[in-house]
Amino acid sequence: MTRETKITLWLLSLGALVTLGLVIGISLLFSSEIPSLSEEPEWLYLDLRVPLTATPRSAGILDNPSDLPPLTTDMAHLIRSAGNDDSILGIRAELGGLGLGWAQVQELRNSLLDYRESGKECKVWGEAFSNKEYYLASACNEVSMPPAGVFLVTGMAMTITYYADLFTELDVQPNFAHVGDFKSAVEPYERTGPSESASKATNALLDSIYDEFIEGLATGRSLQPKAMRAILDNPPITPEGALEMGLVDSLQYRDQFLMKDQEDVSFRSWRTFWEAQKPLYEDSENQIAVIYAEGAIMGGSSGSSMFGAKTIGDKSMHRYFQEAIDQDVKAVVLRISSPGGSGSASDAIWRDVQRVKALGIPVIISMGDYAASGGYYIAMAGDYIFAQPTTITGSIGVFGGKFNLSGLYKKLGMDLHTYKRGEFSTLFSSSSNFTEDERSKYQEFLNGFYTIFITKAAEGRNLSVAQIHEVAQGRVWTGNQALEHKLIDEIGGLNDAMIKAAELAGLEDYSTLQIPQTKSFFEELLEEMNGSNEEVAVQKLIKETLPSNLYESLQSLQMMETMLKQDSRLSHLPMQISID
Repeated sequence: MTRETKITLWLLSLGALVTLGLVIGISLLFSSEIPSLSEEPEWLYLDLRVPLTATPRSAGILDNPSDLPPLTTDMAHLIRSAGNDDSILGIRAELGGLGLGWAQVQELRNSLLDYRESGKECKVWGEAFSNKEYYLASACNEVSMPPAGVFLVTGMAMTITYYADLFTELDVQPNFAHVGDFKSAVEPYERTGPSESASKATNALLDSIYDEFIEGLATGRSLQPKAMRAILDNPPITPEGALEMGLVDSLQYRDQFLMKDQEDVSFRSWRTFWEAQKPLYEDSENQIAVIYAEGAIMGGSSGSSMFGAKTIGDKSMHRYFQEAIDQDVKAVVLRISSPGGSGSASDAIWRDVQRVKALGIPVIISMGDYAASGGYYIAMAGDYIFAQPTTITGSIGVFGGKFNLSGLYKKLGMDLHTYKRGEFSTLFSSSSNFTEDERSKYQEFLNGFYTIFITKAAEGRNLSVAQIHEVAQGRVWTGNQALEHKLIDEIGGLNDAMIKAAELAGLEDYSTLQIPQTKSFFEELLEEMNGSNEEVAVQKLIKETLPSNLYESLQSLQMMETMLKQDSRLSHLPMQISID
């Protein structure tokens, strides 16, 4: 970006600030979200079509950061608060496509179940239900959809992409190594299908998540798990069929659901209600910091890859922990959603957790959708670890390697010749395969990190190294399975982690400090002018142009190459896990 372009952009943004003031003023006059002046109890309208996020996101030019859709965990808090608020009659929720992982959906679902303990009604309506939407809806006591809606609750599937044939076509030769029987992260690059051990581990993972799914649906619809499983083996495919089989309670249009024809019905929007809940985040004497960490773990600052995948930078995390220390917080909750990444960066973040604990500040871990491999590495030093039943965790192991691109270079008309001094000087060369001695040396390199990993895990979990090794070796577990193997302490979400943090810190009352804070448009613009976000437009163009499956595959390959360039020892999930 040229200097002239930056100056122009800055001047335009100043003009936009004036425009923003006018827009906000006009919107306040005509907004449909003006708080009701009624003192009578109202229905809470919960719009779950909003794009909830796992971590704080930045504001656009016309956005006020305080008006952005809340985090998933914030929405869960809002729902629980409605159960304790006498001004709320009940909840009427509208569902849309949930772009969330299973653990985040579970976080919301559990908050609805907690809310229902108040005895208040929860009614939900959606135009379309697939697995995640219906799983969330089943926590309510009434589920409705339109007569011509879409009901596609058809069981679970998990697809893994293998690239061996592609690399053969390109004449690219993967050279990878790993530690343990289950560290199958390298398999997608070297094979056309899973090994026996990888297939065994993946099936066990899917069984655990599907069992949790079936149990939740069965409980929500007052059926036996066996009966619900039979239904999904031959599922209804129309709203009428879902109604007949007792999976929905009524077929009605949106205006009927929202009781538009009843003049005496009053609704309060979720945003109006949320404004009243925000004192939770105000400054007070006793603060608990909630530090959010989402993405692949890398050295440097947090950000995103060329294909838009979020990254956790060890330098950024160091600043976040230091901010918590400087703010004199009484406890820290580390909210993790990460499949892992760089071994050295994971170790640096682990060190920061230890540094905070050494100051007498309890550190509680709250696992989101993922906290696996490097994600588990940064969690294992915590004083207490929570995970959802469907959280993907464990994967204690390491792998690494390189791609020999000499064949591809040849196809492109490029011939390489290397001069070397030292028997292992080409160990990480991208133009040669490992020799037998080099492979042995590289395996030694990985074994050293694996020993560090399982030793620290054993110390953090108060288990022997042998016990950790038995459940490590790259094996992936769900939250439920991790609890059985003592890799976590308790099943629960962020709310449970906050309660535990207050308990360990000896606090009767507290407020929350969110780290990092949501950035305004102008803060983002300053970073843009400093050249830190120039790839955002390219990321968006690529994502909108390519088919989703191809985009995700390219994202995975590009992230793998980036991580290997930075650290040849990766502690990362053995596959890109997407369960539909």
